[in-house]
Amino acid sequence: AGYYEGLEFDRALRNHYLSTAVRYPRDAILIETEIDAVALGLDERKIKDFPEAMGVWQREIMPFQTKIRRDEEMHPLLKKWLKQWAETTKPDFLVGVSRKTINEVLGYHYREGLPSRHVVRGSVTLEQLTPRWSTPRLTINFNDRPDEDGRQMVVGRVIQGFELAESFSTRKLTPVKVAFDRPLVPVRILHAVLECRDTGNINQERKGGSS
Repeated sequence: AGYYEGLEFDRALRNHYLSTAVRYPRDAILIETEIDAVALGLDERKIKDFPEAMGVWQREIMPFQTKIRRDEEMHPLLKKWLKQWAETTKPDFLVGVSRKTINEVLGYHYREGLPSRHVVRGSVTLEQLTPRWSTPRLTINFNDRPDEDGRQMVVGRVIQGFELAESFSTRKLTPVKVAFDRPLVPVRILHAVLECRDTGNINQERKGGSS
């Protein structure tokens, strides 16, 4: 209670997103990321061709594998893919692989039966600290972001005042050397109330009720 009161929106990208600050130390409060990849259809979303496979390999898998510490256990499938890449330097083996599988190789954990939503315009998500943990930093998304489905946990949506929030992202930002991507004129949360609803109600909404 009171966590968000007084916090500024200290990160903005024009017409893309607006994020609150986070109280330090940044990892003082960690929230386990709980997402159902099957509910989001990630098990059916497959890599369709070679160009897409190459993009995933270069932008996602290669940077990830270079960051793995030596004492961390590498996913068995990643070991297999790296061996295949070394032999052919072509990521053909990714064609037909689902986004769920790729995300799991990158360290994301999923659990079926959870209320999960796509990252779309108006979604409010938590900042991803690691594939498994999030911080309380809230991000308001101004565009659909299918690439973040199954990676960012959606905890709400903007139902009123969306245009005002979007306008904050278009305001002049502070110089990069001062505070990167922060609105020049501070935008601060004066009062915040959190409303929690039980999983059963949310599951009913996913079956066709109101959202």
